[in-house]
Amino acid sequence: MPPSKPAPPVPDPPANPRSRNVLALGVVALTAAAVWAGLHPGPRNWGLHAPGFLPPSTRNLLLAAMVLSAAVALAGLLRPAGRAARNPSKSKRAAWPAQWPWILVVAWLGFGSLVPVKEALLGDSAIWIQAVQTDTLKLSSEPLAGRVLGTVADGLRAKGAAIDPSSLGVVSRVLAVPAAALSAGVAMEIAGSAGGAWGVPLALLLTLGTSQLYFGYVESYPIAFVLMLLVLWLGLRALRGASPVALAGAAIGVAGAGHFVALLLFPGYVYLVLRRAVPIGRRILELLLPPAVLVVVCLLLRYDLREFAHPFRVATQSVDAVRTLGIFQRPYGAFSAAHANDVINAALLAAPVALLLLAAGALALSRRWKEWDPRLLFLAAAAAGGGMAACALMTPVAPVQDWDLFALLIAPAGILGVAVASIAAPAWTRGTTGLGLAAL
Repeated sequence: MPPSKPAPPVPDPPANPRSRNVLALGVVALTAAAVWAGLHPGPRNWGLHAPGFLPPSTRNLLLAAMVLSAAVALAGLLRPAGRAARNPSKSKRAAWPAQWPWILVVAWLGFGSLVPVKEALLGDSAIWIQAVQTDTLKLSSEPLAGRVLGTVADGLRAKGAAIDPSSLGVVSRVLAVPAAALSAGVAMEIAGSAGGAWGVPLALLLTLGTSQLYFGYVESYPIAFVLMLLVLWLGLRALRGASPVALAGAAIGVAGAGHFVALLLFPGYVYLVLRRAVPIGRRILELLLPPAVLVVVCLLLRYDLREFAHPFRVATQSVDAVRTLGIFQRPYGAFSAAHANDVINAALLAAPVALLLLAAGALALSRRWKEWDPRLLFLAAAAAGGGMAACALMTPVAPVQDWDLFALLIAPAGILGVAVASIAAPAWTRGTTGLGLAAL
């Protein structure tokens, strides 16, 4: 759902050669690591080694495409800054049509409708399918998402249809439409819509690790992430007065019912509330709105509110290394090199290029942090909780099996990275550089 009044284009800030060089080195390192991992897949590089399980010809073609994409990005990054200015006519001829990002949305939706998710050994899809088949689904930490899948399963059962990955996967394929539309809306808010400038940011958002949640994945996370995108889009609109702040607060309550991980976006909402000059009473009411909506939705779903503490209790216990005794549990503590490796792999799986942009773009803004755009401050506050949770959380299963949860935790930081690049160094999301980064 694109904004009715897109954010105006932001003037390009002065170039920062140091941040550009950091991004270039990051592109080289990421590509080299991906190629090595693809040729030598193993348990310690699970965030990058997926190509290694493809047929050799397909694997080599994909790795070659990665190298080519990196070369294109580097060619744009290392091009002399004055070349485009000296050849304005050439730059104009190279401009893409203003509406080309919508073609990207259609292509993404088409790809997702044709390509099935390979989920047999990853995530909890089999558990969810078995639960709805036997009508033993527990609402757990995702009451709204669980109710949606349970209702769909009841409808299939009433029609005598099979309850399997194909039939239940339709839920995520349908949700791909609002996911793409909301991604487009977020891209417009952070990059403006003039001249298709939001195209590369949109491509970077659509290729986050959360993208495969919409290709037939059976879990609560496709529902949860759509609601999280809705919160971020409404928050960005509220910053420019296009929608009420309270609407973003109500969305957090609904998103929290979709999955409790969405409640980690609450600090971003606090920023929206506190940055305005309004009476203290109104601020208090607005801050109480998300938990109030969450409770109302849970009551409507007949969710036992005493279960609220369960996911937080599990998360707290998971940090205790003494409890990691199961076959899939990790025999190391939260403060260890092995756990750090898991966190890095999760980040590489969820948002590799976007997090590179975050690091390099933050460097470009480091000396003028007081001038940070309100959109960046909002997204930073919204992403902080998920980022910290991803670093601290040690789930009681093999970390790669919880890739979907970690992708949800890290995705807001990835969106922040795209926003930082679009606002602090917009040249990175345009032309040859943008094309290379999006392809990578």
